[in-house]
Amino acid sequence: MSTLLAPLSGSMSMLASTAITVGDHAKTTKLFGLTIDLDIVWATLIAAAVVLGLGFTMARKATAGVRASCSSSTRPWCSRSRT
Repeated sequence: MSTLLAPLSGSMSMLASTAITVGDHAKTTKLFGLTIDLDIVWATLIAAAVVLGLGFTMARKATAGVRASCSSSTRPWCSRSRT
């Protein structure tokens, strides 16, 4: 055991379970001969909804029509005057 985890070893043993098996899923189905784990599908759809929802919210709140300022020191073809 690592010396960094030694102080936590007492509390970690209470949280860890030996009954966890790899590959057990709540519900599975077959689609075109492939096994689909429905708990993973639901988690992916929820994560996609959160990411898309935040992205659309940020895009809606972004200010349309505000032009970015152009630095004439880095882009000499850029004019500072707005006419």
